[in-house]
This record gives sequence, structure tokens and C-alpha cells, in this order.
Amino acid sequence: MKKGTIYGRLFALSIASSLLKVVHDTCFFKTNHLKFTTNKMPYSSSIRIVQISDLHNRMFGHNHERLLEAIHKSHPDVIVLTGDLIDRKTRLLNPIYRMIRQLTNAYEHVYFVTGNHEWEHFAYETFLNGLKERGVRVLDGKYVQLTKDGVTINVVGAGYELESMDDVGHLDTPSMHSMYTIVLAHMPDGLRIADCLKADLMLCGHTHGGQIRFPLIGAMVAPGQGLFPKQAKGVFPLEHDRFMYIDSGLGTTHLPIRFMNQSQFSVIDIHGDRLD
Repeated sequence: MKKGTIYGRLFALSIASSLLKVVHDTCFFKTNHLKFTTNKMPYSSSIRIVQISDLHNRMFGHNHERLLEAIHKSHPDVIVLTGDLIDRKTRLLNPIYRMIRQLTNAYEHVYFVTGNHEWEHFAYETFLNGLKERGVRVLDGKYVQLTKDGVTINVVGAGYELESMDDVGHLDTPSMHSMYTIVLAHMPDGLRIADCLKADLMLCGHTHGGQIRFPLIGAMVAPGQGLFPKQAKGVFPLEHDRFMYIDSGLGTTHLPIRFMNQSQFSVIDIHGDRLD
């Protein structure tokens, strides 16, 4: 066989493999598991959080049945939605409303912070009111305390609007420093708020993990970070045993593909290690 023929077949094989990888990473999600420990919670106590980010109205199964089944199997205590559930061009809101109703029917604690696509959507207020009517707590500029098995934690919302504000003093209460505190932010830029509140964990999205990645190189580009971003996805340590986690999300925008960066949602376990 001539070398040209061999090279041609290898090239065609590589193209076909890449296309299959694109389909797999875009259309089939995975569950990403993380674990954090803290001395602000007693030993043997734990809270499980499911983070859903950057769905952009993408559908996984009829009425999201595949996604909902995977969420239910993870048995979360809390669901956090860190923005861009819809795309700025989304016209039909009922598909995401149906998924939301399934979540709020099954779980008491479902929290949401806005992303840039919600803010840029023509029906912004309508969408947020629809979430509230279906039992979602919108936490932009607010915080809640939730208790499981006698352990209470703070969940603070730093939505898209708040991330551009200078004054977050109204969120700074004594409990922010004595209890385990989680900040929900759409963009990693919200780190300023997490620092101000000395939050133990910040959960965000927005970057899509770069959406297209390559071995050794990583992400090619991410919103707000430009080319070859250094904080596109994953866990990033902060000072004093605090962390930021950037979820690469489920959906796409601009280019409707993912490559070497599979769609995902995250299951985050927080375990106490304090011996009372």
C-alpha cells in the first residue's frame, strides 16, 4: 500500500474519531465528584450539593429525563443553579420550567443565581418570576442558612449583577465567619465577594471549561479570560484553606460543540473534621 494511501486513511480516521468525540462530549454528560473537608463542621457530619451550571437550555433526554435521573441517583441535600440555565436567544421557557418543577418537587433546597445570559434575555423578569413560582429561591444579593442533622451552613448568592457591585457589606454577618459559608457566583470574577466574606467555598461556572480543549494545551479560550485561560475549570485553592470551584457546565454557546471537555454536572460533598 502506498504511503499516500496510508496517510490518507490515517487522516480520515483521525477526523472521524474527532467527530465522534465531539458528539460524545456535547451530547452525553458525566457526573463530576468532589470532596471538601472543614473544621467548621463536626466530624461525621456532611452535606451533599449538586451544582448545575451553564445549561443554556440544552436538553438531555425527553424533558431532561436523563439528567434528572442522574441527579436523583446522587441523593443531594441541596441543588444550586449557578447561572445561564437559558441562553440569551431562548424563546421557549417551558422546557426549563418543567425540569425546575421536577427538582423543586423532589428537593426542599433549590437555589439559583443569575448568569449573564439571563440578564441579557428579553424576558429576564418573567423568567425569574417563573423560577420563584416553581419553588426556586433566587439568591442574588441574598443569603440563606440551611440545617442538616443539626449542622447549619450559609449559602450566599452573588449573581451576575452583584458581581459588578462594590458594596457587599450587607451580606457580611458574624455567622459568615463562624459557620461554613458557600458563595454561589456565575463568573469566577465574583471571587472578590468570596474574599470579602471570607467564604470557605465559591461555586461558579461561566467559562464552560473553555468548551474546546486540547491535550497539554488545555482550554483555547474562555469568556472574560481570553486565549489559553489559566482558570477555566476545576478546583483552585485560595488563602486559609478556602477554595474556588469552576464547573465546566452542561451546555454550549456560540459554537454548539464541546471537544475534550465533556458536558457535566457536579456532586460536591462537604465533610466535617472537627472533633467536638
